[in-house]
Amino acid sequence: MSNKELQKEILALENDVKQLEATIDVIKQRITHLKDIAWDRQSKKESSQMYFL
Repeated sequence: MSNKELQKEILALENDVKQLEATIDVIKQRITHLKDIAWDRQSKKESSQMYFL
């Protein structure tokens, strides 16, 4: 493998890493959003149960 080929391969891999990092960031945001929804539901459930106690 020539130096030029190695450089191309390295750049391609670095670009792949950047894309994967962006995907991971999106997934983390979605997880946080889902956790917020779950927390809100649990919070509402607990507060509504207080009225029946």
